[in-house]
Amino acid sequence: FPSCFSGGWWVFDLGKNRGLRCDYYAVRHDGTNNFPRNWELQGRVDCEGEDAADAPSGGITDQSEESVRWISLSKHVNDNAIHEPGAWGSWSVPTDLSTPPVRWLRLVSTGANAGTEGQGRFHLCSVEFYGLLTGG
Repeated sequence: FPSCFSGGWWVFDLGKNRGLRCDYYAVRHDGTNNFPRNWELQGRVDCEGEDAADAPSGGITDQSEESVRWISLSKHVNDNAIHEPGAWGSWSVPTDLSTPPVRWLRLVSTGANAGTEGQGRFHLCSVEFYGLLTGG
């Protein structure tokens, strides 16, 4: 897998003029035997003039100008919290007062999953984000 992106990703847009200072999140696995093990939670601040049509893509490389706008919120390496089909996992997100509220949240697969099929995919069926919501 490339160090910057392995193929599977999810992007969530909270909407124009909204931001979340995420301090906790939970995901539910989709029920297959391909459990996520390596991923990163990232956030992106709302940029002036952008709307849903300008939503940032999930599959960008570290070398692109676009990737500079993403903030790493939480990294997982060989995380085996999700080990059964349909299981929930939850994690705190280390934040401080300098962490800005973000409009977009992105989960990016950064390495191999458990299971032989579905490599390069991020198998989830539900995601919940918690924290301080700002704006409209």
